[in-house]
Amino acid sequence: MARINFSDNVEARGRNLHLQTNTLDENNHMVSTLFDGGRVLAKEDKVYQEDLADDALQNEVMIFHADRKESIERLYLISARVKTMRHAQSMHMLGCLFLKWHLIDEAISEFEYALNQDDQYGDAYLNLGRAYILRGGFQEAIEILQKGRNIATNYPDIQAELGYAYLLNHQHKEAIDMLEAALKINASYADVHYLLALVFFYRFLHEESGQDDNIEHFKDRTIEHLNRAVSLSKRYRIKAVGEGVLFIKRGEFEAGYRKLLDTQEKIGPELDKTFHYEFYLNFLYGQDGRNHKYLDQYRATLEQLLREHPDYPDLHNYLGVTSLIQSREHINRAIHEFRTANQLNPEYQEAARNLKLTENDGKGFLLLLRAVLR
Repeated sequence: MARINFSDNVEARGRNLHLQTNTLDENNHMVSTLFDGGRVLAKEDKVYQEDLADDALQNEVMIFHADRKESIERLYLISARVKTMRHAQSMHMLGCLFLKWHLIDEAISEFEYALNQDDQYGDAYLNLGRAYILRGGFQEAIEILQKGRNIATNYPDIQAELGYAYLLNHQHKEAIDMLEAALKINASYADVHYLLALVFFYRFLHEESGQDDNIEHFKDRTIEHLNRAVSLSKRYRIKAVGEGVLFIKRGEFEAGYRKLLDTQEKIGPELDKTFHYEFYLNFLYGQDGRNHKYLDQYRATLEQLLREHPDYPDLHNYLGVTSLIQSREHINRAIHEFRTANQLNPEYQEAARNLKLTENDGKGFLLLLRAVLR
């Protein structure tokens, strides 16, 4: 069938954003692409069922496009609400969602707001540093991440990101020191091994002639850390990494380095938490966050991810919070039924008793839920 295409402008504080969604000719994918004045900012794709009828596929693409447009516009609406609440965690989550769409100025603003509210917020330093890296401000990123490291001294993610910033800023000795410090905290950190492979590879390429021992050492360390990254995480067992290794084996070292560096910039995190941030913000500040169907879909996503990552503590925590939210919904339904029973029969003592007990306990449960969410 012909390619399906939807296209809309996105309301974004006066910015000239445009979203286009279309099917691809292969692999049963649909992709939404966000443009800023004709420049591609980010893409998000989704697989669709192969045997869908034409009208069913058209409807699925339309829904995906509308959802992506609404999710971007919702960020700007929620951002205005969150600033009146001065809630650092919400600001940080918004920053991460803006960053997902490469809306870097908006992301930086949210992270800075979060740090103004809580200057001990390690993740806000981490992601503010990432935002500056994406903008090409490597020195600014280094300064931010150094502050974060001084506050979160035992947080390998900040050290890893700082090492990456040093690499991009051509401070290779500092990059090695920082990345090796991260490995002392977590020796199985695949991303750090990959970054170390890149640093040693660069040193191998640019070591001055006459330093043959050093050159071989850097080459050996490159292969060592690259193999370690591949063995630790399936994210690195991909065609692009294999192509980079093939360049090395053929002696095409500059091409191999560029391929591996480009690949690092495209590989996503072990677990993308932005789906949770979107749910959290929509639940607290959005219009449909407390819809039963929305909650059920979010829970189904969590349960699927837990089947894939059973040892990931954040997922268990998110599922626990979801269970509390859904328990609150069940309590509200129970109160409604007890009240209806009492209205139908005012002499129904058991229903009156149950209503009173549930209303009293429900107030305490609501306080618990608020404390957990905040």
